[in-house]
Amino acid sequence: MKGFGFLGASGGFGRSVAMLATGTAVSQLVGLIALPLLTRLYNPLEFGGAAVFAGIVGLIVVIASLRYELAIPLPMRDGAAFHLVSIAFLSVISVSIAAGVAYFFASYFWEQNTGLSNEMFLFLLVIGTLTAGLYNVANYWAVRKKRFGVISWTRIQQGIAGTGAQIAFGFAGAGVMGIVVGQIIGQCAGFSRLIVGLIRDRKNSKVGVFQPRRAAWAAKRYRRFPLYDSAASLLNVASSQAPILLFAALFSPMLAGFYALAVRLVSAPNGLVGKAISQVLLPRIVEARRSAETAKLVERLINILGWLSFMPFTIVALTAPEIVPTAFGSQWAPAASVIAWTSIWAAWQFVTSPLSTAMTGLEALRLHTVVQLVLFVLRVGAILIGAAVQSEQVAIIAFTIASIVGYAVYLIAIGWVTEVSVKRIAMALVGPLALSVIGASVALGVAEISVIAKYSAIAALLLIWLWRLNHIRKEV
Repeated sequence: MKGFGFLGASGGFGRSVAMLATGTAVSQLVGLIALPLLTRLYNPLEFGGAAVFAGIVGLIVVIASLRYELAIPLPMRDGAAFHLVSIAFLSVISVSIAAGVAYFFASYFWEQNTGLSNEMFLFLLVIGTLTAGLYNVANYWAVRKKRFGVISWTRIQQGIAGTGAQIAFGFAGAGVMGIVVGQIIGQCAGFSRLIVGLIRDRKNSKVGVFQPRRAAWAAKRYRRFPLYDSAASLLNVASSQAPILLFAALFSPMLAGFYALAVRLVSAPNGLVGKAISQVLLPRIVEARRSAETAKLVERLINILGWLSFMPFTIVALTAPEIVPTAFGSQWAPAASVIAWTSIWAAWQFVTSPLSTAMTGLEALRLHTVVQLVLFVLRVGAILIGAAVQSEQVAIIAFTIASIVGYAVYLIAIGWVTEVSVKRIAMALVGPLALSVIGASVALGVAEISVIAKYSAIAALLLIWLWRLNHIRKEV
């Protein structure tokens, strides 16, 4: 791909992405390898209860630092960035304590159905929010310093520690608490290494002591993040966590467990590639701002992400009915349909999510909030339609359609911010979309003949896809 040196592997964008992706890959691989064991140690109700807890913590964590962590890579001088770190740390601690106090009083009026006692829920809520929030802040300092190798290693530590703890607690019969505590242990892993780097940088940079006046300046200069991006991020997390909470409340915790398994499976590729691209893309967007180079980069990434996502997720959807009961146990067989539909919209999320950082880097935060609101309303509305007709299947299908529409709108908004036209976005996606749609149609058509015919068609499509990926690799 001549002319796109910023995507090259040697010392540039591609190398940084690969470094982060490697750490995430190992972490995700550990989790995926352990998943068949975890689904036999924990039942769908326990997965559902833990997912509800994680959803509540996720909603709090996303605003715990008032989104000031995203501003840490932006200042020219380390002094302002250090004050942003201090503000974010203090905010995380305050919000974690406030969440515990709020739950203490709310527990008198609300009976949570997660399988945890109120006392244990409160304790884990505070610890879970605190550990996740502090890691996020320290992580963005490492992003500022471009220590992608360190970030990669912390992710490996998180994957091994978290999964190992969940397995150990599972054998001990800890139930929901085992999944939740394992998740928190994973969040803590690697944090010390990021903190040590931050402290060392502070000593070496001669920043001096914390000054309230400079902190007030930094808070005011980057006030758009708490004012606008907090709302956008809260809506983003709400739109991803609302299904679990609503499925548990409107249908059953078991459906929430099925959906939690589906998301854990399909989010692995997004966690592998998506977060790596977004964290490496952010400093580059900040440096280039709006430019022809930024537009070319975004357009090319849309095409690459499209080829990386649509066909693999289509294959997951086609093979779920046969694979799920075998891989995860017969009690998880009903999850096959949920996984299949979830895979379809996850392909669109895979393309959109990494590029959303462009809206942060270019400080298009108002538009970002509006787009997140549209996505949230579409997804919640779809589930409510399913609840209105009392059909889990309708809720899942409507949620998939709403998610695709929402992510398409999101992608168009990203294109507008980076000056990539709707036509150019469509042209970048038409190839991978066409192959996936045609491939799915053929596979489903021959499935009426036999399972062997279905998998023969899938194998042929997989070969075509791999050929195309190899062609793209040679262009880069």
